[in-house]
Amino acid sequence: MKNVILTHSDSAGGTILQLFRKIRPDWQTRVIVSYDDYSHGPLATSGTSQDFFLERLVFWKSLDPFDDEKIHEFDLNDEHISLVKELQSVKQAEIWIANSVQDIFYSVVMLHLLALDGVDTSGISVRNFGGQQVKLGLGTIRVEEFETLYKSSEAAPLDAKLYSDAWSVISQGSGKAIKSFIKGQDPSTPIAKALSAYLLRFPDFNGGLGSIERALLGAGTIEMKKSAYTVGNALALGEPTNDQVGDLILFKTLVELSGVEPDPWFKLEGNTRHMRSCSAQLTESGKEARARYSVQSF
Repeated sequence: MKNVILTHSDSAGGTILQLFRKIRPDWQTRVIVSYDDYSHGPLATSGTSQDFFLERLVFWKSLDPFDDEKIHEFDLNDEHISLVKELQSVKQAEIWIANSVQDIFYSVVMLHLLALDGVDTSGISVRNFGGQQVKLGLGTIRVEEFETLYKSSEAAPLDAKLYSDAWSVISQGSGKAIKSFIKGQDPSTPIAKALSAYLLRFPDFNGGLGSIERALLGAGTIEMKKSAYTVGNALALGEPTNDQVGDLILFKTLVELSGVEPDPWFKLEGNTRHMRSCSAQLTESGKEARARYSVQSF
């Protein structure tokens, strides 16, 4: 049997392959992972899938000034073409996700692009893994844990309308639209949980301060310390836990907060193109903001 699994987590891909080699060595299992976090940047609503990926590449390249060692040369269109070919050769496939912002955005975007390319998605099922074990995503799970989770889970038929409606909402980039969509959902569903977490990135729905800025403000130190220290603390402190924002986005935001006029929240020293060659310190304005927004801090 040919078995195709789609997942957002690159780190989970190898573990999933190990799992099936152990429990179903007779299956020909292919795991296709993503190299993009679609919860950041624009999502093109017109044009072909190739146009979509070209815009994504432009977005990621725009972040290069915030890390001079990171050059985004991966070809998302090639990744997608490989996925389409695999799905055209099988009758069934599964998308494996947790309740994270990144996983839900991945599944919504992928299903939209497959439909855009005329791929029959009726044979795709969605397997959701919930609970504390996967609160940080599928990439943190060991093979032994995955086996237990897999055997206690079920793959549900794809609700095409639900995912299509979710695409219409997230592609707008509007907090109000997302809030309205969530109200019409069962709050216990993966999409509702993830989009409720994503909504906290919007200041209007998080006490006047977005969750990314809130995490950095809480991680700031009154002493000048390496930016990597501040970003690392923000990764650990970030709420909610099912929205795992990457270090590149956090560092980009930290640099932006140090340039806000007239009262920056952070003072930076060193090479602001490279997180590990730069140091950060919370300013007096930053301390005041932390108190004003009741930010949790270390």
